[in-house]
Amino acid sequence: QTYYRLIFTRQSNFWVCLIILPTYFLGVLILIGLFFGDGSLSSQVELGLTTMMSMTVIVGILNDSVPKSADLSRLGSFVFFDILTIIIAVLVILFCHDLRRIIHKKAKERLAREGGSKHKSRLWSFLLRLTRNSIVARLLLFLLFNAFHTANLIVMLTRSRDERGFEPPTQRFNVTET
Repeated sequence: QTYYRLIFTRQSNFWVCLIILPTYFLGVLILIGLFFGDGSLSSQVELGLTTMMSMTVIVGILNDSVPKSADLSRLGSFVFFDILTIIIAVLVILFCHDLRRIIHKKAKERLAREGGSKHKSRLWSFLLRLTRNSIVARLLLFLLFNAFHTANLIVMLTRSRDERGFEPPTQRFNVTET
């Protein structure tokens, strides 16, 4: 008779190296690309969509690696909130780009109509200068979304142990041969 005792454990380094850090750095790269890209709106949207598709690969790895349960695991919620952050960032880029163009056009029209009135023309001159270049708004939006993204990582790493994902209990198998 031979007895084998097999003990399988999942190390947290597996999750950190395979899922958490790549997802975090991928999110940071997409935020940099969205807010500091070449300025072409279509390329920024393509970058956002491509990254969301890249994150589906991570979702596939999670689907194969994490035990099935009725609730979403910590890893699943981490990746979900990263994808959600990127979706909202892409929508904000689309909205802010159009809003900046509309305000710039309106300020030009108002200054052309009200050329002599100093009080009113100061406001429209300020808005015209502010909307001429969007680098300050992009920097603020990048910092805001990067803060959300980093907060998601901190919440992921500081929450208590989760039995549905991150560190499942050790599985023991006793194999007997007769």
